[in-house]
Amino acid sequence: MVFAPPEITLAQRRGSTLACPHGNLSLDSLLLVPTPLAERAIDDDLQFFVYVTDLALWEHLFLPTHAQPPTPTPAQDLVDLGYVAYQLLTGNDDRPNLLLEQPWATVNDLPLKQFLRQLGGGDFKANVEEARQTLLHLPWQEPIAESAPPAHALTPFTNSSNVLRRLLVLGLLGGIGVGLGVGWRSWAERSGAGPTLAHPCCLTEIALPDTAVSYTTEAGGIWSDILRTPNRVAFNRSLEQTLQERDRRLNRYTLTVVAGEALAAVQSGEAAFALTEWRDSLPAGLHQEVVALDGLVIVVAFGDGNRAHTVPQALQGTISFEQLRQLYTGTPPDWRLATPLQDWTIQLYRPNDPAAIAHFERLVLQTDGAIERFRALPIATLPATQMFGNILQDFEQRQTIGIGFARLSQVINQCSVYPLAVQQSGRPVQAIGQTQGHPITPTTDLCGDKGSYQANVAVFNTDGELRATPYPLKSRLTVVYRQDSQAGRQFAAALKTDEGQALLRAAGLVPLRPLDDR
Repeated sequence: MVFAPPEITLAQRRGSTLACPHGNLSLDSLLLVPTPLAERAIDDDLQFFVYVTDLALWEHLFLPTHAQPPTPTPAQDLVDLGYVAYQLLTGNDDRPNLLLEQPWATVNDLPLKQFLRQLGGGDFKANVEEARQTLLHLPWQEPIAESAPPAHALTPFTNSSNVLRRLLVLGLLGGIGVGLGVGWRSWAERSGAGPTLAHPCCLTEIALPDTAVSYTTEAGGIWSDILRTPNRVAFNRSLEQTLQERDRRLNRYTLTVVAGEALAAVQSGEAAFALTEWRDSLPAGLHQEVVALDGLVIVVAFGDGNRAHTVPQALQGTISFEQLRQLYTGTPPDWRLATPLQDWTIQLYRPNDPAAIAHFERLVLQTDGAIERFRALPIATLPATQMFGNILQDFEQRQTIGIGFARLSQVINQCSVYPLAVQQSGRPVQAIGQTQGHPITPTTDLCGDKGSYQANVAVFNTDGELRATPYPLKSRLTVVYRQDSQAGRQFAAALKTDEGQALLRAAGLVPLRPLDDR
């Protein structure tokens, strides 16, 4: 098959002023033109050109100020591309919630279904190369049967079948994705968001030892979850597997998850390095490098911004350190909520994550007395996902205000709970920002706007550069190794490359610096 979006030729011109986010991708802005039969290759099933039209750059030019849509972004282009592919695959012309099962009733190709869910759900953020690599590695699944299209379906192609539709979808994704990727790169370079020479691009640029290496992390910690949980960075793949696929040398690296302290294995020589969290002090002979950031967020039930009373609105999207200390030490908080929320019961939650609880005690409670009262309270302790569901049910079904805390990496790309801005002293700081640069607010549609928000790197005070009030509940994730360990030092360097940082961000962590999404 041949795919030749005109954007490719435009964007490849050095210094082109035409490359930019599309901002208006839909079935109406794409024109698929079959290649004349005489020009088709004998061994190809289908050949066509994809023409992309109606860029937001000119379509939105004459809209009145009050009707201006959000600024076009690469992240939203990928979300829109996912919906276009869904519509072509299913014959539906609507934009349903792709996380539900009902829209996929006629789709039997599970790998493609999962990929389109990730694409339409904003899981790839603006990383077109990561999306392209995931698409290229999708396993092929033959269709089981073709179901009758729904009554409101679009008119199907002549002689169409599930196989033809999948070829069309894959071709569209490949062609348009490459074109947008080239365009975005040119746009990023011109807008000053291009790569800095101080940071290597790729894992393969790092001199990783091509020998057997053993490394470790703690069971139940953030690293074991980030490394071993599938579907965080690619369909049916964990971060550990993805790293090995990106660089063959990492196939000789073996991860051991230990129940106790990971540093002991590094000290004894059983492991070359450990992935863990920042220590204020280390045993002699060990060194730590920060490779990513995370943080704690305070969560309450997410409510549709159109409802009369929601918890985020009642709290004005903010909670202070003093209110948190009052809540988690058994003291009634000093707030006044609008009726009827003022009379509701408060239910406290915490995650079954000892490290996260220790961070909360150190950063929020701070004193021995407060920590003792906190530990004596009957606080519900649950896995993060179950806690989020309970908090939402508290609000929807039990007239209860559920409040909990969890890791930022567990809160991104879900919409059961809303992360409150935290006020320590001075102005409140929101850990999550929209792609346009503004923090989320209680009126932000977390369910409908997936892909348009992510961790706000600026407030995590990366690289020692204060561009905004720093987020007070951040944490640092590290690689710890013996000072003479080449394997540990180079693995940390690999995670700090642009490619390594992009993978860590896709897994839910905060990168050390803004990335250009190449």
